[in-house]
Amino acid sequence: MTIHSNIQYKCEFCGTYFVPISESPYCLKCGRVSQEVYPEFVEETLRSALFNLSRYDWGIRLLTFGKLDKIYERLVSPIKNGQRVLDIGCGTGALTFKAAQKGSIVKGIDINPQMLEIAQKKAAQAGLTQYVELVEMGVAELGSEAPANYDVVMSGLCFSELAEDELAYTLKEVKRVLKPGGLLLVADETRSGSILMTVLNWVLRLPLVIITYLITQTTTNAVKDLPDKVKRAGLSVDSILLNTMQNFIELVAKRS
Repeated sequence: MTIHSNIQYKCEFCGTYFVPISESPYCLKCGRVSQEVYPEFVEETLRSALFNLSRYDWGIRLLTFGKLDKIYERLVSPIKNGQRVLDIGCGTGALTFKAAQKGSIVKGIDINPQMLEIAQKKAAQAGLTQYVELVEMGVAELGSEAPANYDVVMSGLCFSELAEDELAYTLKEVKRVLKPGGLLLVADETRSGSILMTVLNWVLRLPLVIITYLITQTTTNAVKDLPDKVKRAGLSVDSILLNTMQNFIELVAKRS
């Protein structure tokens, strides 16, 4: 890729004319990269992102000691054929496809377009495109969803990526979009109430967190008091399953 530092380029996003500084491909005003001016850079960046994201699933399975598939299979067990399901933070589609394989109609939302691109390819390979809709959308946009529109809302390893206020808002929106009697299904990391368990979890988990971050450049932060937060949002908790270390929770809640 050759960037000429003595030639003015026009940014295709904001329209600003700029002269690149050194070998930087970024617009000096909006900070974005023009695909027209720097196609090789954009293509190289996209390839790199997709490569890293293809390792995301492997890294998250490592973080959950290889038990994620079984956890997700158990989590989707209440889902029935033909039900409408919303998957919050669907990522590359691991949980989405488990639900779709049961004959439900699943809308998976995520803010990461590269992850959604991988999920779309997986859906096509699995022959599930008629059951799955993948949308680039964050939890802040849940207000655009119609009320009482879903039989099930589910989330796997997403709530642990949200700030406290984001999680509170998300849970309130979950109640709103669920049909009466609808279910919330969550699988995520949680903090133990025991100081001893907390310290032990930290010691055992730290090497895995480091390895996972090196592989995927991502990690999660355990959710504290998830059942209480679900109840405060107006949902009733039907069941809670904790692993032996009490650092991973499977929660089923219902809108009454």
